Amino acid sequence: MARDPKTDLLTINDKLVVSLVLARCQPQGDGRLRWRIRFDPMRYQADVTLAVRLHPDNREELDYYLLPWLDLPRQEIRLCNRTSIAFEAFRFEDLGFAYGMAERVGIRRKWG
Repeated sequence: MARDPKTDLLTINDKLVVSLVLARCQPQGDGRLRWRIRFDPMRYQADVTLAVRLHPDNREELDYYLLPWLDLPRQEIRLCNRTSIAFEAFRFEDLGFAYGMAERVGIRRKWG
């Protein structure tokens, strides 16, 4: 695995390019929670974006979104307490699916 110091993109076995994004929780005045997943798919063409949504205290991971490049909007995704059904297909409680995907491109050990 290699990390590009200019873009922070990870390249796994010269095949899979991954963008890692942290989404901090932003509590709203009315009690709702909001997370913004920001990316620039036009500038940094990752195959997938691994978004780590943080717990409301922003100290630990809440869940993960594995977002394929083809399905990304232009600049950001906004998630709330109740996530759109369109994004639930990309949500995972742990990194098991991401590790499995990495194994398909030749990674036999844990990331990072």
